[in-house]
Amino acid sequence: DWRGVRRQYVGKNYKSSKEAYEAVRAMCGMLGDKYTRFVTPAQYKTLQSMYQQKTPQAGVGVELYADNAPGGGGGIPGLST
Repeated sequence: DWRGVRRQYVGKNYKSSKEAYEAVRAMCGMLGDKYTRFVTPAQYKTLQSMYQQKTPQAGVGVELYADNAPGGGGGIPGLST
């Protein structure tokens, strides 16, 4: 119920940024979406600096290859993480 969530969280006087961040995290958790998350401004700044580097220091490394070795997969592509 969006209206109930709105009444509970919006317009409340939060005593600190930490308390407000906890409320935002709680609202994100209500979505039930494992890809939605809240990051603090400091966390965002760290992520932003990581992705602005010449060689990003975060993500998933994937290497595609063809196994041409004798007795191997006969040139069948593979995946290595």
